[in-house]
Amino acid sequence: RYIQYNNFSVRTSKIHSIFDYLYKEYNELRKGYLKSKKMISQYDSENLMYSLLCDILKEEENLEAYDISHHVPLRMLLRDARILNEEEKRYAFNRLTHVDFLLFNKFDKSPKLAVEVDGTTYHGEDSRQAERDAMKDAILKKYGLPLLRLRTDGSRERQQILARLRE
Repeated sequence: RYIQYNNFSVRTSKIHSIFDYLYKEYNELRKGYLKSKKMISQYDSENLMYSLLCDILKEEENLEAYDISHHVPLRMLLRDARILNEEEKRYAFNRLTHVDFLLFNKFDKSPKLAVEVDGTTYHGEDSRQAERDAMKDAILKKYGLPLLRLRTDGSRERQQILARLRE
């Protein structure tokens, strides 16, 4: 109503998001959907993403060589810390610093794509978490590991993931 009152239009999107289930109105649907899925996190957003990643790897052609790990410590991905500055080292080697999901080649265990689920509550533009996100982005870029950030208020997650996996 506020938007309409201020002469802006309201449109219902034709695009679905896996994170639509997070809205309060979909509480029962979310519970039903997740009941049949493997729960890997205390956060429904991560459980929804894990389910989508599993579906993508199972259903899409030419992706059978990949698998998923959840909450992979960043320090386990970094071989040579000499390319990091001191602040980046402290952050990267903190035991709590991780990537939400890592898609990797099953045969040689080489990482293919890191996926981060960014909830709108914690990942505000000027938040401390945004600073940590920027540092993680910079670190992964130095090591040449592609990173895909998916916001819980976004859409087209499947298409974005597939595009990055096929690069």
